[in-house]
Amino acid sequence: WVVAVGNPFGLSGTVTAGIVSAIGGQGRDAQYLDFIQIDAPINRGNSGGPTFDLKGRVVGVNTAIYSTNGGSVGIGFAIPAKVAKETVRQLIENGSVTRGWLGVSIQDVTTEIAAALGRKEAKGALIAEV
Repeated sequence: WVVAVGNPFGLSGTVTAGIVSAIGGQGRDAQYLDFIQIDAPINRGNSGGPTFDLKGRVVGVNTAIYSTNGGSVGIGFAIPAKVAKETVRQLIENGSVTRGWLGVSIQDVTTEIAAALGRKEAKGALIAEV
């Protein structure tokens, strides 16, 4: 179980509970890879609040929700505490966060590109620019 704390819609000190639904991993959309997925209701205003485990340890920072209507549907995301801690350390020491980058632009392999390359399926990525 986890507890999410925040100020949704200006309601300060709101606490909700839920479970950890998923932790990053393969087979997930890349934009959610480094997040902890929780089903504790979080809404606008919860971002930046802590996510605690039942031992009172901060395990994440409430960050985003997946929603088709703008409200909580039980799919929330928290940045893992160790990621947030490292980000804070870099901000304090350097005034900014250093992010790795590869120096290339990629694009999806379309049906047309796959055919031009002699590929049977339109899967993967293509380095478009270096």
